[in-house]
Amino acid sequence: MKSNPIYSVLDTSRQEIRLIEIISTAPDIVCELSTVSLLGDPAFSALSYVWGDAAVTEAITVNGTPLSVTTNLANAIRDVHYHWTQGALHDQPVQSRRLWADGICINQSDDQEKNHQVPLMKAVYPNAERVLSWLGVGSESTHLGFAFCRTVAQEASMLPPDQNGSVEWMERYISLDSTVDVPELSVAHFDYLTSNPYWTRVWILQEIVLAREVVLVSGTEVLDWRALASTREWLLEVQDRNNLGDRPEYISDPFWLRLLYLDVKTVGQVEYGRKVYQAQTRYHDNTGNNPKRVLTLTGFLLTHQLCDRYRATDPKDYVYGYMGVTRLRLAPDYSAEKKVAAVYCDFVAHWFSECLDRPDEAQSLSLCDLWFLSDAGVGYTFSQTCPDLPSWAPNFAGLSIATSRNDSRRILWTSSKESYIFADYNETPRLVGPSLHCAAILLGPFYSIGPPISFCPDFLVDAQLAFWIRASVLQSPQYRSTRRHKLRAILDIIYRERWEAIDGLDELQQLVTMFSLIIGPRPDFEKIPKERLRTELLTCMAEFCENSDEPLDATNFLPRNVFRDKKERENATHHQWRAYEQSIGLRIAETRDGYLGLFPPHIAEDDVLCLLKGCSVPVVLRKIGSQYQHVGTCYVSGLVDGEVAELVRNGRARIETIEIV
Repeated sequence: MKSNPIYSVLDTSRQEIRLIEIISTAPDIVCELSTVSLLGDPAFSALSYVWGDAAVTEAITVNGTPLSVTTNLANAIRDVHYHWTQGALHDQPVQSRRLWADGICINQSDDQEKNHQVPLMKAVYPNAERVLSWLGVGSESTHLGFAFCRTVAQEASMLPPDQNGSVEWMERYISLDSTVDVPELSVAHFDYLTSNPYWTRVWILQEIVLAREVVLVSGTEVLDWRALASTREWLLEVQDRNNLGDRPEYISDPFWLRLLYLDVKTVGQVEYGRKVYQAQTRYHDNTGNNPKRVLTLTGFLLTHQLCDRYRATDPKDYVYGYMGVTRLRLAPDYSAEKKVAAVYCDFVAHWFSECLDRPDEAQSLSLCDLWFLSDAGVGYTFSQTCPDLPSWAPNFAGLSIATSRNDSRRILWTSSKESYIFADYNETPRLVGPSLHCAAILLGPFYSIGPPISFCPDFLVDAQLAFWIRASVLQSPQYRSTRRHKLRAILDIIYRERWEAIDGLDELQQLVTMFSLIIGPRPDFEKIPKERLRTELLTCMAEFCENSDEPLDATNFLPRNVFRDKKERENATHHQWRAYEQSIGLRIAETRDGYLGLFPPHIAEDDVLCLLKGCSVPVVLRKIGSQYQHVGTCYVSGLVDGEVAELVRNGRARIETIEIV
């Protein structure tokens, strides 16, 4: 390694870091570096930013020596210096105007130093007085997004708790006509703000979650994190409480549509992380429990729920970038010898070592032993992105790529509850080399596999899905597990029990109406010629309706005929469509034993439905010789413990230990 006169060796035993003092930014950036120990509680701020293109750099001067940094970092330093000297943060004491930024404070050409400083970041951000989240150079759209947050946060703070999602206050600002641009109510600019590439960085999770205080910075404007979080909370309430048909007269259709469909997940996942982390910290303070232990488990929960939302240039950072919240005791290894698959397997091994011998703590966080199976499996396209990864290991990089393509839907674990059938089976899941050994009940292969559930643009019927449902229902109208209409089970599977009953209709009429939503899941049914709808619906439903106890005309229960008015119809279809949307890309299928469910897209007839000890949802396995591959988790309608226990008692199924590779 070539020596660099800027950097001296840091004392790892004293948790030493370097801090930047900005001397000037014009005409050029001049900085001085000083070394401090985190054990001495130094005063400083930490920078959170997007590195940007490593090939696009700017020369600055550090300790009298030229240093090339990314243009993004240089611009961030300029903005921070502006706010410290004449902007919104000018009241910060001079002695605390020191900045930690990884691109300068860590010697990027020293792998040994990086391997030590990267784990130390989990101490840097919570020790900083303030984390400055730099969103890029100032732009009108970002600044108007800030203005929107300030306005909403102020108005929402004055609402009673039971009216948090109220929009009545908007009437005071303007008759919200789509042709009028009101900066303080610019939803489009809020959307621009939350679409910033900054929010997709893996590292921001720990940088913001661990921070005492967060301030967003962009050019000459700043925004307190609390205003952004309040805006997100208000928008969620608006979306939860309202449907398309609930639009107030003083709000235009385009504006209302934006409010209801504005994606707030970007900010929401980070705010969720902050709340979980802060709640656990308060819990430690009140109970005296080991904070590192519980925070480790909390971190695993966060990693699972948020892992597919972020992007990293190096796939190892999907583990190393979360070390601040997982408290992983893994030594980062960015060398080429350490494969990505090995890092992901190490992550799971650490979970077993931390949690399986402490089931009470895991249960308190609603974690199941094999939660990571929801993020793994050869039944998904993303499984092909990480060579040599065992089928049971979470594929964080693959999930991230799939999410960016809107192709990452899967069945997630639901709680720490596992089947009581395994209660007397003492063997716990364990890793043996590259294999996962666990107790299993194999429930048989598939009989019929339907097409993937797909989006239906322009009101076109998903003909393959409709044909498969029709054939399945006509073959056996009653579902074996629940003894009810099979169509009911199919709709429960597609909507995953998130569809609402319609007043005044019996069950069969409900099913016909819900099925008509599947073949045309959009609100404006008036645009579809009645004869076309009649033909398509009757093709799928006529024989089913005729074979029912009380035959009925399916077209009488189309949404256009069932609901009392347009508002009621729009509200119902809006709700059902959002539920249906969660199943797009997954595949509906039936096993030879008659179980119906929602499965990964790439299943095969010889694959086996299975219950695993330590997993709260069923899984699909693929037999490879004497071993199995994990295909993916699944949702099965009406699969109850009592029925499976009866199969075990009768010898039609058995508990056995299997090896998953």
